[in-house]
Amino acid sequence: MEDIAGLAEVSPPTIYNYFRSKSDILLGLLEISKEMMDEALDRIIEDPKGDPIDVICEFVRIDLQDGFDYRQKNVWRMISAAALEAQDERRAAYIEAQSIFTRKLERLIRQMQLRGHVDTDVDPRTAAQLLNAITRDCFRLYLIVEDMSIEEMHSRLRQQVQLVWRGLLRG
Repeated sequence: MEDIAGLAEVSPPTIYNYFRSKSDILLGLLEISKEMMDEALDRIIEDPKGDPIDVICEFVRIDLQDGFDYRQKNVWRMISAAALEAQDERRAAYIEAQSIFTRKLERLIRQMQLRGHVDTDVDPRTAAQLLNAITRDCFRLYLIVEDMSIEEMHSRLRQQVQLVWRGLLRG
């Protein structure tokens, strides 16, 4: 907290006025990250153009890259640890932040159903949960494997989305 206060050019008690702990700061970064990409995700939901697999992969790319700097693996590891250790309202806030992406994916799937890109028999909530699980798994692997590049993570993600997508196509 002292290092953060020094970088912010304020006293440590000032930091404690806003954040109770390092975990609060890390979870705050997650919330800010989600807010940073919110508008871009909504634009895709409103008008998903192009190949459906490309649309899904771009949606995920925005979630992973357009928020807090994804290349800061060390910070994201700390955010993940803080989220796992979070209690009370912080845990609820973390779960809510994760749920937002799934709900947005669900809205995207519904929009794609309206356009005939996803079979109407597919449950959008379940499809969104599955795509979110793939996304989170690829991101966890990216964090764990020190020399894994963002391009390798996206390639892995695309392969998995393509495999799942075969079950979502019409006809």
